[in-house]
Amino acid sequence: MNRRGNRWHYFPAIIWGLVILCFTSLPYLNPPPLGFTWQDKVEHFGAYAIFGAAIIYGNIRTDKRFLFLSAIIFVSVFGLLDEVHQHWIPGRSTDPYDWIADTLGALVGASIVLLSQRIWLPWFKAKIAVSK
Repeated sequence: MNRRGNRWHYFPAIIWGLVILCFTSLPYLNPPPLGFTWQDKVEHFGAYAIFGAAIIYGNIRTDKRFLFLSAIIFVSVFGLLDEVHQHWIPGRSTDPYDWIADTLGALVGASIVLLSQRIWLPWFKAKIAVSK
């Protein structure tokens, strides 16, 4: 295995990015209302939290000095371009608040993966060492 790790680690991020593009390309897509304000922003936040987590997961074995910042920038630019792309889709609109929700979601999703790796990985290694 090379320095970058297994190439299959990128698969979830690629698939999730394609899922986001497919759903945002559908005209007049309106999910059923859940009865609270800012539902759209919560949906954006959740989708991009998953995307941010998947980007970090795909690159987890690379140099971590710039991993977090580069993942957030990548997902944020992806979200920005997706918002611009929605301008030309019937029934869709470009909303800067959606982009902010996308970026914040990516920040939280990426943070969760990095923190869980930092916290749980040493614990698992210690458990394996004790069981041997």
